[in-house]
Amino acid sequence: MSVQKVFVDCLKDGSRIATYEFGYGETLDKTPPPHSSALIEEAKTSLTLERKAFPPYEGIEFKIRYQ
Repeated sequence: MSVQKVFVDCLKDGSRIATYEFGYGETLDKTPPPHSSALIEEAKTSLTLERKAFPPYEGIEFKIRYQ
């Protein structure tokens, strides 16, 4: 099993305010990566904990990149 990386870029007004890296285990049966909504929720939690943004996260765009 290998670990694949997923990045969530958080953008406000076109500028990146944060990027979060997550990993998921790829299995022999090619398990799909985590659902994008779960990754976005984790990114929102991280933004709040780091005091970079707060609910309702208006104006923030979340872009997911798989590597």
